[in-house]
Order: sequence, then structure tokens, then C-alpha cells
Amino acid sequence: MKKVEVTIANISKHACAVAVSLVLVACGGGNADEVIEQSVSVPTPVVPPTTTSGNMSDENDDDDQADGSSNGEDDDNDEDDAGDEDDPDEGGTDENDTGDEDDEDDGDDEGNGEDEDEGDDDDEGGGEGEGNGNEEECSDPEEGCQLEITTGFVNPNPIPDMTVFPVDLESANRAARFLAQASLGANYPTVTQVASMGEAAWLESQFQQPVGRLMPYTDFLIQLIEQNADNDQFVEALDGPEYVYLNAWWTQVMTSPDLVRQKVAMALSEIFVASASVEAIGETPPAMAQYYDVLLDNAFGNYRDLLKGITLSPAMGVYLSHMGNQKANEAAGTFPDENYAREVMQLFSIGLFELNPDGSQKLDGNGNPIPTYDQQDIREFAKIFTGLSTNSQSGFVGANMFEGDYFGSSQPMIMYEQYHSTEQKRLLNGQIVPAGQTGMQDIDAAMDNLFNHPNVGPFIGKQLIQRLVTSNPSPAYIERVTRAFNGESSGVRGDMKAIIRAILLDPEATTQPSQQQNTAGRLREPFLRLLRLKRTFNATTVDRTHAGGNYDLSSAIRQYVMFSPSVFNFFQPNYRPNGEIKDAGLVAPEFQITNASSIVEVKNVVQLFLETGRIEERAGLLPSETVSFESELAIAQDVGELVSRLDTLMTYGTLTSNTREAVISAIQNLEDPLDRVRMAIYLIAISPDYAVAI
Repeated sequence: MKKVEVTIANISKHACAVAVSLVLVACGGGNADEVIEQSVSVPTPVVPPTTTSGNMSDENDDDDQADGSSNGEDDDNDEDDAGDEDDPDEGGTDENDTGDEDDEDDGDDEGNGEDEDEGDDDDEGGGEGEGNGNEEECSDPEEGCQLEITTGFVNPNPIPDMTVFPVDLESANRAARFLAQASLGANYPTVTQVASMGEAAWLESQFQQPVGRLMPYTDFLIQLIEQNADNDQFVEALDGPEYVYLNAWWTQVMTSPDLVRQKVAMALSEIFVASASVEAIGETPPAMAQYYDVLLDNAFGNYRDLLKGITLSPAMGVYLSHMGNQKANEAAGTFPDENYAREVMQLFSIGLFELNPDGSQKLDGNGNPIPTYDQQDIREFAKIFTGLSTNSQSGFVGANMFEGDYFGSSQPMIMYEQYHSTEQKRLLNGQIVPAGQTGMQDIDAAMDNLFNHPNVGPFIGKQLIQRLVTSNPSPAYIERVTRAFNGESSGVRGDMKAIIRAILLDPEATTQPSQQQNTAGRLREPFLRLLRLKRTFNATTVDRTHAGGNYDLSSAIRQYVMFSPSVFNFFQPNYRPNGEIKDAGLVAPEFQITNASSIVEVKNVVQLFLETGRIEERAGLLPSETVSFESELAIAQDVGELVSRLDTLMTYGTLTSNTREAVISAIQNLEDPLDRVRMAIYLIAISPDYAVAI
């Protein structure tokens, strides 16, 4: 593979600053010249070192996840502030703002890392097990090939339709922008298909797509590992068993045709947060697969079913400690755990303060926000969530006995009546749950109580808008989505399809973007920026399965799916970085995990992708991803056409003239078409034009 010799230094200093520093400047900090000095050359990428631990866990205990919850008694009363005592809305340091002092030097101290793909390869992949593993032939790894094994899994997802429809540039750009909001990334054929069908018609077709669940491939890999349990080399080659659910996740997000469902599920995973950073969850792979499948199954269903499914998820039961929660025993001085009771209100349904349909706070006679619940409400809901535990031979166990229960972790929790509080409960708005009901009757009563609260529409709706479209939706936009949640468009309260239509087809989502409009759009999450590159440029493997779970990527970019550092997600919805954004009264949640180090690391990972097709090191000896850039190479001789195509795919026609000119200047003298394509993609991918989705 020929190394790209051209550097961004060929471009003017102003263009370099455009490419890497505006994100920092928007935060109110960072010197463009300093950033150029340390960040813009394009030599061999700095690849994070390989870890041998195979453990992504930060050793977080689940009982720490909700520390700082305010119960509606927060001192700063800042909007829907998630109760974080460090007050990130004021631009201060919080639990997510760690590691800034590390890697200040562009990551050069990381070295090139040991190559986990090469070394213990003479074991033949351990494929003799049950005959389910098929080894790719590699007679001499020292000559440059890499041992790979395929699992024998037959991906049920259809081969994507690569038909390119004739569409005009304006329609293609509009469709590409819609897909940037509605999917995790789309290639050019998909862009032309949406442009040909129309956004609304394509969205309706997406609602009919089958669910791309994680559990089938997760189960397959677990069984394969169990069949070969005595062959340590084979298990290690599969990078298992801890991360098999991530292999299933990557396989679905890269190959499943339900593009919108996968995007909505990802958004929901950042609202209804459970995290594999808790060891008992991370070491029990079906738990996260089951949890994520709840999100997928209900992404187009009803919010009430989603809320109940999450409540009964074993992963959530461990994460927020209501698995094994028991009724009070006053003689022993024990009382029900209040963790889930608090977070299901604060984060998963109604928020801290009463809201108007447009998301604004209701105020009392003294002009103060009105809390939605108090400590007594938490105690009453805690009684509801008693008696739940795994549906397995383990019986009624707490979170500390959960690890390794593969069957119980793959099933919703069930009620053990002898541990459930049967006394009367008083819920929100004065609703009485009578004494003597069964545990599941109490659960259903609590779900109805929360589901019918008027806060749910604006509270959940605004966060979905932020995850899909824009960080600062107007009050009118929020109110339109609230009305959809309330059933005005479909006649069914909580209809997720109606909510998604309202969000993605709203005029604020579809109106032609403008670089001059400084309130629209959002900073792309670093993980989704990289994932989008893989999907846009068709990263593939020999058997159409994909793998992931490298700790170094999470450490570098401060984000990885299903590995949030706390129940408050990677960032909070009302985070305001100091500087122009805060001064303008705007929020920018994703800036909470953005700093000089993470910006440089994203740049390095982009180059790793361009040279290898991967955004992280290989998982065991599973097939590595590759990317050919076939469509782009076909037009690479025409520099203007190439940049225009990349503008459509990556920035949907919003590439600024300065960035466009800088890219053309950098690539026009490159003789190798592949170098030209890679350099063009690289420069756009690290530019603010791509980083900020308008």
C-alpha cells in the first residue's frame, strides 16, 4: 500500500486552521496556530496500542452510576440538568471530562502498538473444534498476509441494492442530509434511491424492514465458543467471549437494511443508558444483546412498551441495581433500593421539572421551576420495583450473583412474589396503587403512571431531536413532536413511528441548511463520525460479519457504543461549553467529550480507516474490514467531480468554498488516483464542515 506523501502543510495556513481548529475556537479555547503545529501533518497514522486485557471496563461499580442525582432538589435549577453536581452547564469539569491532560502530544507516546494480528498465528486458529470455524489460508504471515478465521455464520441480511438512480445534484444533497439524520451512514446508491423515492416514502418503507437483532449472532458465537471451550487459542482467535455482542452489533449496523431503526436504537441507547463498563454486565455478553434488542424491537413500537422492556432488562437491572431488590424488612433495617426508581423518572421519562409542551419549564407563583417528584415519590416507586430477578435456574439473585448467567441474562426479568412489596403505593399525581396486587400488576400501574405524565412528550421528544437532527430545536419544533407523542397524528399516544416522522420530516429538519445560521445543527459524536465513514464508503469483510470491541478506540475518542461512563450518558443534553455557544444561550452536548486530544485522535483514526478499512484494531483473528473506494476511483481523474461527489456524500452540499479550494489544491497534483481519493476524504473528514452537521 503506497503511503500518502502529501501533507496538509501544502495548503495555506488559513485552510489548515479551517480544517482542525474551529471546533476548539467554538469552545472558547484553543489556538489555531498551535493546533496546526501539532496536528495537521499526514504521516503514518498514530495507531493506539493494542491491549492484552480484552476488557473495556473502567471498573465502574453499578452502585455508583446514579451518584449526583438530584431528585428534583438540584441547587442550580438549570433546565433538565441531569443532577450532575459538577454542573457541566457552567462549562466546568465533570465526571466525563477526564483525560485532557493525557496525550497532549498528539499521541506520539503511544508508539505503534504491538500487532495482535500477528504472532500466535501458528495455532491454525483452533478450527478443529466442532468444524464450525473456517480458517482463511495464509501460508506465511511473515510475507505480509494475516491469518483470519471465519465463524461459519451465514448473515441473513440481504445483499444491498447498489443501483444508482439518475438524480439531480440538489435532490441528491437533500437526500444525503436526510440520511445523515435518519441513518448511521449511507453510500451513494442509497442516496440516489432516497432522492428517487422521496424522503417520506422511503421512511415508510423503512418501517417495514425486519428487525436487525443482536441476539441471533450473539447466541451463535457463544455456542461456537462453548463447543471449543478447551481450545484457548480458538477462543482467543474469536476475541471471545466477552465482546461477542459487539460483533453482533457491528454486523447489524453494517449490513442490516433497517437503517432508520438502527439509528433510532443508537439514540435510545444514549437516553435509556445501561453500560457494559460494569463488569458483571460486560462479562455476560447476552445481557447487552438483550438490552439492545429491546431498543431495536421498540424503536418503531410504543414508548410504553419500550419503558417496560427496559425496566425488565437484566442488564438494566444490574446497572441500576433493581435486580434482586427486596421489600422492606424493618426488623432488619433494610429498605428497597431507590436507584432505578429515581432514574426511571429523572432520565427515562419525565425529567426533573414540569414542562410545557414546547419544552419550556413551568414556573410557580414565585417564578421557580416546579419539581416533577420528590424523595417520597422515589420511595413509593422503589416499592414497585421489588421482587424482580433473572428468569433462570439461579432463581432470585442480586446483581452480585448475575455474572456468567448466560440464559438468565438473555430473558426479561420475572417477578418473585415473595420478595415484592404488596403494601399500598402512592404514585405521581396522587395515583393510588392498591395493596395486595401482584408484582407485575404494580409494575404495569407504574408504567401507566409515568407514560401518561404530560412531561414525557417534550422531555423524550427533545432528546430524540438532539440525537437525530439538531442540538437546539426551537420551542415550536419540540411542541410539534410533543403533539405527535400525544397521539394527534396517529391517534395513539407514544407511537414511536409518529414521533420519528415528526422529527425527521419537520421543516426544521428538512429546510436547506445555511452556514450563516449559527443555531442549527449539532457537533457529530466522534464514534458516529467514524462509523459513518465505514458505512459511506462500504467497508466490507469476506463473510459479511463485522467485529469490534477495542478498548483503545474508546479511550482515544472518549466514546464507544454501550460503554457510557455513567447513567448520564457520555454527555448531557444541556451541556454548554464556555465561549460563544454559552454566551448565545445555546447547548452543545457533544462538546463535553471534545478536547484537543480527542480531536487529534479522531484525525488519526480517520487515517487508519483510509489505509486499512478499519477504525480499530482487529478483533482476534476474525476477518478484517477492507474498503476499495471503487465508486470514487471511477471519477478520481476529474478533481472537481470527485470533490463534488464527496461533498454530497459527506457534507450534503454544504462544503464551504475555503474547504473545497483547500481540498482541490491538495489533491490536484497527486498522480495516484487512490492517493487522491484518500487525501480528499481525509481533508473533508477532519474539517469542521464534516464535524458539525448542519
